[in-house]
Order: sequence, then C-alpha cells, then structure tokens
Amino acid sequence: PGDTAWKKTRPQSAWREFGFVHSQIKRAIEPHLSLEEMIARWN
Repeated sequence: PGDTAWKKTRPQSAWREFGFVHSQIKRAIEPHLSLEEMIARWN
C-alpha cells in the first residue's frame, strides 16, 4: 500500500490505441451470440 513510481519509457503508439478503441467499439456493437444461436437457445 503506497504510491508506485512509474515512468514512461516511450510514447504510446497511436495504432495500438486505435486498435484498442476499435476492438471495444466492435464488442459493444456486435452481439456476443448470433441471432441463430439466440433463437436455438430460446425456451
């Protein structure tokens, strides 16, 4: 329990940031289950 010192050794990659944001947006838009799976599992 205490503060941890951390220094940036290199600048963050814009492409890495873009890739992360892109994957998060994709995950939010695309459903985890396909429509066919959802209908098959429906009671």
